[in-house]
Amino acid sequence: MQRTFTSELFTSQVIISSFLQRRLSAGNLCSPAIGTTGLIRSHPCPGTTVVARRNRVIRANIPTMLTSQKVIDAINEQIGYEFSASLQYYAIGAHFAAEALPQLSQHFFRQAEEEKGHALRFIKYVVDAGGCVVIPAIDAPQSKFKTARDAVKLSLDQEIHVTNQINGLVELARKQNDYITINFLQWFLTEQLEEVSSMDNLLKIVDRAGEDLLKADEYLARVGIKTMPDPSAT
Repeated sequence: MQRTFTSELFTSQVIISSFLQRRLSAGNLCSPAIGTTGLIRSHPCPGTTVVARRNRVIRANIPTMLTSQKVIDAINEQIGYEFSASLQYYAIGAHFAAEALPQLSQHFFRQAEEEKGHALRFIKYVVDAGGCVVIPAIDAPQSKFKTARDAVKLSLDQEIHVTNQINGLVELARKQNDYITINFLQWFLTEQLEEVSSMDNLLKIVDRAGEDLLKADEYLARVGIKTMPDPSAT
C-alpha cells in the first residue's frame, strides 16, 4: 500500500512538472516550482525553474527574456518617472481647479491620464519581454505654485526631461543591439515631440494672458492647444 502511494505521488509530480515546463516555454513571466513534498510554490522571477525528482531538486537556468537585464532595469526606472509625471500633472490640475480655471485644470488631468498610460505601456513591454516589473519609489509632487506660469514651465521642463530619458533608453538599447526595444521606443519618441510642442504652446498662451488667466482659460475653451498642422496633409 505504501509503495503504491509513493509511486502515485511520484507520477503526479512528473505530470505537474511537465505541465509547468510547457507553461514556461509558452512565455510565462514567472515560473512555478515544485518542492520535494510535491507542493507548488511561487518563483519570483523568470530565468530559473525548479523541478522535483523524488528527494532532490534540480535547478535549471532557462533564458526567457527577449532583452538584457540592463535594459529591463532602465525601463523599470522609466516606469517610475512616468508615474511621477502623472502625479505631478494631477497636482497641477488640482491647483488650477482650486483657482476656478476649469479648462487648464481639465488639460492637466488629461495629461495625467496620458502619463499613466505611458507607464502602463512600459509595464506591458517588460512583461511581454519576459522581465520582472519593479516599480521604484516615487517622490511626492509639487502642489503649490506662485504663478500659473511656474506650473506650466515645470510641466514643460518635465516633458523635456522625459524626452531626454527616452533618448537615453534608445541609446542603451542600441549599445545592446536590442532592436526589439528600439522598435518599441519609436512610439515614445514621436509622442514626446508632440508633448513638448504642445506644452510649449500652452506656456506661450499663459504668457500672453498675463495676470488675466481667464483669457487663457477662455482661449483653451474656444481653440484648445494646437501645434502646427502638417503641411503635407493639405
